[in-house]
Amino acid sequence: MLNSSSPLELLMGNTSTTLTGGAVAFPKDSFSNALTKNIVAMLVWLTLSVINSSMVHTFLQHSFFYEDPRYIMFIYMVINDALQLSLVTALYVVSYIFRQIHASICCLLIMTAVLTTRSTPLILAGMALERYISICFPLHYGQICTIPRTLLLIGIILILTAAPPITDLLITVVKEPPHFFHSSIFCDHSLLFRDRSIYYKNCVFDVTYFSFVALTLLYTYCKIMLTARAASMGLVSVKKARNTVLLHGVQLLLCMLAFVVPSLQAALISLFPYLSLEIRYIFFLLVYIIPRFLSPMIYGFRDEKFRKYWARYLVCWSSGTTRLTCDMNSLGRLDDLKDTLAKNIITFSICMIINFINGTFVYTYFKNQVFQREPRYILYIHLVISDMIVLTLSVMLQFLTYTTSLNLTSCCIFLVILITTNKNSPLNLADMAMERYVAVCHPLHHIQICTMQRAYALTAVIWIVSFLPALTDVLIILATQPLMVFSRSVICHSAYVYNTVYHKAQRVVIEVKY
Repeated sequence: MLNSSSPLELLMGNTSTTLTGGAVAFPKDSFSNALTKNIVAMLVWLTLSVINSSMVHTFLQHSFFYEDPRYIMFIYMVINDALQLSLVTALYVVSYIFRQIHASICCLLIMTAVLTTRSTPLILAGMALERYISICFPLHYGQICTIPRTLLLIGIILILTAAPPITDLLITVVKEPPHFFHSSIFCDHSLLFRDRSIYYKNCVFDVTYFSFVALTLLYTYCKIMLTARAASMGLVSVKKARNTVLLHGVQLLLCMLAFVVPSLQAALISLFPYLSLEIRYIFFLLVYIIPRFLSPMIYGFRDEKFRKYWARYLVCWSSGTTRLTCDMNSLGRLDDLKDTLAKNIITFSICMIINFINGTFVYTYFKNQVFQREPRYILYIHLVISDMIVLTLSVMLQFLTYTTSLNLTSCCIFLVILITTNKNSPLNLADMAMERYVAVCHPLHHIQICTMQRAYALTAVIWIVSFLPALTDVLIILATQPLMVFSRSVICHSAYVYNTVYHKAQRVVIEVKY
């Protein structure tokens, strides 16, 4: 029988593998392998998140999309896939840091992952039925496919997909002792919902569930094919509907991989035990990550109407202009879709990679008391945290200026934090150099001079000194501009916001002193 596995079940390869009877085998990944796998997973997540978020933004910016049942179902699938992808990727990264988490938190994550995973096939069935009605009953389409009925269908899908994880929870609450949900476990479906009746219940549900979806797709595809043959000449809309339903069938097959993966994965691991971690990782990508590329391909790329407005949004986003300005064609040369995606994906990828590496440094520091008692490492981790803030805010600010207009108040808040942390780095480097100088040139007095208290006091002084230039920039605006200027929209860059003669003079003095 088919046995569904949660996305987290494939993640057990990060640290260990649970065998029959609860035995644990297979060592954890090496640091280089773990880093490579996490970087690849985050890059794929980042790419899909940029694509999905741009689609959702395009959908919300045009009222005629959310007045069409077809696009409502599509954007619901995009949001569902984005939620599942974000959850699975987050758990994948977290599983390398925390071997065990609280059972109640794991329960919430598992139930959400199962709900989003099982929602996708039902959404595919609903979208196939919409195409079937559109092609085979075009005169009745407006009466059958209405906005209220589409929202009702989404509600039914949520209820049907929420039923299995809720019953899993109820059975576990009845069968397990009360302290079970207060314990720490490796977050896996089979370790959380351990009762055998849950396994048989899910087998029955999954067979019924996928049989219904498969028959729905097969029926709609055959009916659309018959309609195409009956037409006197090949209609473009009929061919597109047929191909759309066919792609839905491919998506369904990819979704069904989640139900046969445990058996196939166990067979491959028994044949190649030394490649067990790599096998699990490949299945994780094939089953839960790669299928998420098909959703934007089916509608985002193939649908001419949606592609038109989506491409326009991406071009405007890359150029940093408002939608109105872009629609008026008042710009010069604009990046094409490929350049737009490439630039933004590279920027976000670098940010994610560097922050992931820095995050491991910060975690290592706080997990080991020996580092927290050493002034050298206190200053170093302060530099790492400061750089993480600078990098995150810089990329976030770039993203916000491309997607939305900021008023001067919001921009000043960003710039104050950004300038403060940016000026932290040279001062922190100078202090670290002084600490090394004392350690090498005055080793006998190093313990008396470089203490924990002085390291923390020095860190506070760095923040105060770094904050003063950012504060004076805002004070100059308050002294030279009317208050109403803070409500206007601006290009959030220090060169545009702080552009008075006083700002330029103050900047020269500060840079010379630094």
